[in-house]
Amino acid sequence: EVWYKNRLRVAVNGADAEIILNTADGQILPLAESLGATALLHADPAPGEVIVADLRINSDEPYDLTVTWPDPGASEITQYQLPGVQPGPEGHAVLTMSANSAPTLIVDGEAQNQSLTAVKTEPATWNAPEVVWAAGLLPASEILRGIVTVLLATYIPTLLYVTALYHSDRYEKEPKRLLAYAFFWGAWPAVAVAVGVRLFFQLPADLLGQEAIEAAQTGLLSPFIEELIKGAAVLFIATRYRREFDDILDGIIYGAVVGFGFAMTANMISYFGSFLLFGFAGLSNIVFVEGILYGLNHGFYTAIFGAGLGYARLTTKKRQRWLVPLVAFGLAVAANSIHSFAMQSALGANLFTMTLTWAGLLAMIGLITWSVRLEKNTLETELVGEVPDELYYRMIMRGGRRRAQWRALKEDGLRGLRDVRRVHKLCAELALKKKQSRLRPDEPPALHETSQLREDLRAMLAEA
Repeated sequence: EVWYKNRLRVAVNGADAEIILNTADGQILPLAESLGATALLHADPAPGEVIVADLRINSDEPYDLTVTWPDPGASEITQYQLPGVQPGPEGHAVLTMSANSAPTLIVDGEAQNQSLTAVKTEPATWNAPEVVWAAGLLPASEILRGIVTVLLATYIPTLLYVTALYHSDRYEKEPKRLLAYAFFWGAWPAVAVAVGVRLFFQLPADLLGQEAIEAAQTGLLSPFIEELIKGAAVLFIATRYRREFDDILDGIIYGAVVGFGFAMTANMISYFGSFLLFGFAGLSNIVFVEGILYGLNHGFYTAIFGAGLGYARLTTKKRQRWLVPLVAFGLAVAANSIHSFAMQSALGANLFTMTLTWAGLLAMIGLITWSVRLEKNTLETELVGEVPDELYYRMIMRGGRRRAQWRALKEDGLRGLRDVRRVHKLCAELALKKKQSRLRPDEPPALHETSQLREDLRAMLAEA
């Protein structure tokens, strides 16, 4: 934004036009960019340089002409405006611009009696950080307080999200090491690439091509790249650590953790930017509320793709093993795009925007509840005949495992609690692996893991 604000600009409002920037001797400027009715020069005019804009107007109606001329020497930007220019029969006009004088306009070879008038002259922001950072006006104690506020607003909600998600897996919790890897990927590499892509597509159109700029402006490119980068971590875990990636719930958890990491760093960047530019006024309650719910939405998007990978882990149909994750990825991109478009289009915080922002939380709760129910059904089916009846009913009854763990803690202390938890975890792992080996007989490792878990569980029970 700072770059474009400080560039030489010629714009036609109210008519279709083509504008080409030339030198005084008719040579096209190599760093000029023509975007239909707007032309930009991606370089500062040299002292004493004369620039000529060749205008082709495709309309018979009057149009408004706006010219922005930067003066790096004086660190000023002057904007001129000429309203109600009447196009000539040939639709051709020539605008001559130079420093320290108002531009002159010639329409079809005739000079206009109506002269361009200066609208305003304002300081340039080439040294933007020294000029516009409101934090530079605050004392050191206030800056420290703002930094602490930003960090607390960033880390506390994320910690609550990850903790709640971790404990939502009632039967077989995921390894903390893998969850940490997933979170780190979302928090740093994914955000770095996403920010780089957004900055890349703000480069001049003559460097990227008009098609690339139009693709970025549709609003689909950023959500696609974001979900592609975040989904890569979930896909890596699903393929590299297949033993830990058992079902739909596992996919949801890994996907949501990546999304939480992504949202945490994105929120931190946004909060710091708002504070540096606007001071404490930029840290409004609405910003924090949207930021808190933003994390839930990003967790939901990637959880959709993770759920698709989890479904593919168990399906017996080979075609669905790649088709379902592909469709889930498309749904994740679509959900991201719809939410981003709606939030950018709706003005202010209203019932619609807040409801849409809360949709991520509601959908996440629904996905997790459904997945936990599927895991419970798996335990009810696969543990029959595998464990003693008392342990079986303890695993499937509501509150049964919690009561057993509490009793073990009172009778045998922390060691007893640890042993009971280990037995419960082995039961859940056995049930999930047994289901995998039954549905995916083409995976010999799953059958071997099932046998090993069965032996480990029997050894634990015999020792107990």
